[in-house]
Amino acid sequence: MSKASASGLDPEVRHSPRIDQCGCSFTGHPPVIPPCPAVKTALSVGLLPILGSLYGVDSALVGWVTHLFHSVVFGLLFAAGVSYVSAHRGEPKPFDVVGLGFGWGMVLWLVAAGVVMPIWMTILGLPTRFPNLSLLGFVGHGVWGLTLATVFYAFGTARFDR
Repeated sequence: MSKASASGLDPEVRHSPRIDQCGCSFTGHPPVIPPCPAVKTALSVGLLPILGSLYGVDSALVGWVTHLFHSVVFGLLFAAGVSYVSAHRGEPKPFDVVGLGFGWGMVLWLVAAGVVMPIWMTILGLPTRFPNLSLLGFVGHGVWGLTLATVFYAFGTARFDR
């Protein structure tokens, strides 16, 4: 039995363009994070190191951690806002919460990513464009807001005081 057959992958299929578009080389080991140039590039250049550099460290890991931290802070602000409104106006409907979540994601895209981040980068002397709005940012922040609101409604039932 050949090595490729033992791994369960036919050599022609293993290196086909559909599987190997980004240059990943699957050798039969389960690819937790494949040694893919596209993945390595996404983690080492682009937005993540820029986010890290806002805090003085040009590192994708620091950028990733700070982006997650920002997500938690903005998620807590959303939860507090919805809880405050629901305490004064009654329980919101699920689609109201989801709509607010999408709207919150769009506010963050426009204000935090589009205006605040470029101003911060300019102050630090980093090259940027103003406003810094992209389709990928729009989609990412929209999906984040929808996910946040759906999870919050499902598990938090829109109030902290229960």
